[in-house]
Amino acid sequence: MEIAKVQQWKERLKARISDNKGVTLIELLATMAIMSILLPVSYGVLLTGFRAYEMITIEGQFREDADYISALIIQTLYTTPFDDSKICDGEAAGECVSFIDSTTSTVEQGSSFYYVNEQGEVDAQTTTNVRLVEQNGSTFWEIGGNVIPTTSTFENSSISLTCTKTTDYNGATLCSEGIIDLHIVANDQESNRSLTLDSQFAY
Repeated sequence: MEIAKVQQWKERLKARISDNKGVTLIELLATMAIMSILLPVSYGVLLTGFRAYEMITIEGQFREDADYISALIIQTLYTTPFDDSKICDGEAAGECVSFIDSTTSTVEQGSSFYYVNEQGEVDAQTTTNVRLVEQNGSTFWEIGGNVIPTTSTFENSSISLTCTKTTDYNGATLCSEGIIDLHIVANDQESNRSLTLDSQFAY
């Protein structure tokens, strides 16, 4: 008896599968109603996931570029001998700082640190500039005459100097001790997003 019912059920299923009449209007409308509910939900989930991924990727790039610029400036100051600093001549405040070497010095590397070996005054000064420059309509950092290539641009960024001790060199007042303030704003022009990093260090 059970075998006969199973056989009968198989025959009905086979007949329905091989039926060429297609779907009824009710079945079509039911399918369309279900799809109209599921598709917006699926699209919303995918769009939200894509935007979250894009935001994380861009912010990660911002952080990497900002940290890279900050580390390069600090490394330059530690590995380049200088005695004084000042706002660059002819530059607006916040755009450029000059680090000036007024003595014959070499940077020596110890087992776990750098130190400066000074050998006396020289006739000319050697300067290393850290500045913001315009290039192809975008703003980038330049250190020692070299523009730093980064994915981010740095509009609205600034570098400023606060003197805590001054010295006189050939009639010019220079900062022998001071505080450098870095205001780094990493920008992505396509997404119109930005990340701000403020850093301060003394010398």
